[in-house]
Amino acid sequence: MYKDMKGNDFRGFSNDKQRKFYRITRVIKIGNILAAVIMLIFIVRYLFGVN
Repeated sequence: MYKDMKGNDFRGFSNDKQRKFYRITRVIKIGNILAAVIMLIFIVRYLFGVN
């Protein structure tokens, strides 16, 4: 659908939609990173709680 990871060459998207889509993907990436960090914290706490 698009050429590069930055989303410069979207086909069939207007500039505003492209910007909105890029913002949504960035928010999803940040959310995934936060979820991974929270999961790691819970795993570490669980392991220390068991030992």
